[in-house]
Amino acid sequence: MKKKLLLALTLVISGSMMSHAGPADKLKIPGPDPNGRRGATVPYNRYEAEDGRFYGSAKKLVSINCSRDDIATQASKRSYVELTNGDSLDLPIDRYGDGVTMRFTMPDSDDGMGKNSSLEVMVYDAKGTKQSEQTVAISSYNMWQYFTPGTRDPHDEKVPGSIPAFAFDEVHFKLNSKLKPGDHIVIKNLKAIACGIDFIEVENIPAMIKQPAGAINVQDYKKDYNSWLDAFNEALKEADKSSKVLYIPKGTYELDGIWRVYGDKVRIQGAGMWYTNIKFTSTKDFGGGISGGHPDHGPDGYCKDMEVCDFYMTSNLRSRYRQMAVYKAFMDVWDNSYFHDL
Repeated sequence: MKKKLLLALTLVISGSMMSHAGPADKLKIPGPDPNGRRGATVPYNRYEAEDGRFYGSAKKLVSINCSRDDIATQASKRSYVELTNGDSLDLPIDRYGDGVTMRFTMPDSDDGMGKNSSLEVMVYDAKGTKQSEQTVAISSYNMWQYFTPGTRDPHDEKVPGSIPAFAFDEVHFKLNSKLKPGDHIVIKNLKAIACGIDFIEVENIPAMIKQPAGAINVQDYKKDYNSWLDAFNEALKEADKSSKVLYIPKGTYELDGIWRVYGDKVRIQGAGMWYTNIKFTSTKDFGGGISGGHPDHGPDGYCKDMEVCDFYMTSNLRSRYRQMAVYKAFMDVWDNSYFHDL
């Protein structure tokens, strides 16, 4: 799954057949469109890099034979645009929007810990007048796993003869000026590290969700605890006893371990995917993610009829070795629960 979950994500996870109604029962599965197609309704337009104009030595790289050694095989439509120092990519935009998600690739470091770089992102109007410019940080820290033929497990470090995988990552950012139809986004690489652009997605960033009436605000608990993880745990206990709504306001919340969730009919709600970020800071195995109703750590199965929504997640967990670092999002038992806008 993509590390970024910017499209409206809806999951229903059921541990048993329930006779009562819960948040999951709100879910209405959409039918096919007039052409018989099914799929998510997404808030963004996608612009493929190869459909833009290239400047400098920028070039389109294509995978013709779907070779597993070819990075373009992993790109959308098996192609992307490579930008070296001084190159730029110009993409015409046909919608309004101020939020951008960019899928990109860049080289790994020899020790597998990735490299850091940045890109310049500029907005021009239809007359060629620059409207804004900003620097967007990019990193290959969360990219790259390597597979050696004949072995099962991936590894983080480059090994001669290994097959590179997970070559692309995504970054999202708010533009300094709002786009309108006819504008152009220009992406320029001013660094020595080459990078590749697969596509960008442009959307209107929705208004921030305000705290619901009577909700428990997690920030009110931080003053009594040394860590955000402890504050989250205590705030959730109070929400479970009283209001049944736990609100996570705008901001970045660094959690140094697994957040273990127990509750009945509680709504855990952020200020929106562009505003509330839960970041798991540990790099250790089993060092992050959100666990529901795990019997080894609390009441057996006590995580039911939950609604979880409206925040973003990032993680310092990066390795997929032996599947020990898959704890980046949700796991364990969420009975008759509803997940959306994550």
